[in-house]
Amino acid sequence: MAASGGALGYLAFVFVFPTDARARRKSLWSMIKRDLQEIARMRRLTLAQEEWRLSFCARFLKIAYWASLEGGRYEKAAVTMHKGFVTMHLAEVVFLLKRLDQRADLAPSIRRAVHACLNRIAATSKDSDRFLRTFTMLAHRLAEAGLTAEAALIDAMAAELTELRRIRKA
Repeated sequence: MAASGGALGYLAFVFVFPTDARARRKSLWSMIKRDLQEIARMRRLTLAQEEWRLSFCARFLKIAYWASLEGGRYEKAAVTMHKGFVTMHLAEVVFLLKRLDQRADLAPSIRRAVHACLNRIAATSKDSDRFLRTFTMLAHRLAEAGLTAEAALIDAMAAELTELRRIRKA
């Protein structure tokens, strides 16, 4: 009986838990992504932005450490660092959209655009063209409504995603 328990433990360690730096790094990225998608899906924001930022920073430090152990075999250090920056920027946008959604004076058309963008963030698995188009359209609508600071932040997010794509291909 003890041998079978040990064998099951060994199999779980080999197949379930991330055992190398790459698997650990990917596991943390997927946790961060799921957190952001969950925040985008929430009706009411129950998590403070500072709490999420602290959680992200702790996870990202581990990601950077494991990426340095990989020595650039799977992902260049510049890509890892840029992904961290883009993810932090995306979180700022998600929290901004959540704050905009709470505003009572927001026009219904802008509110629908905000909801569409949050739904796209919640559902998108990669930074696809549709994802970028949603950001661009929302930034345009916000600028037309006079919310220029918010539009500039979302426009900058779209530019960062485009830059990340370029760096990944290089």
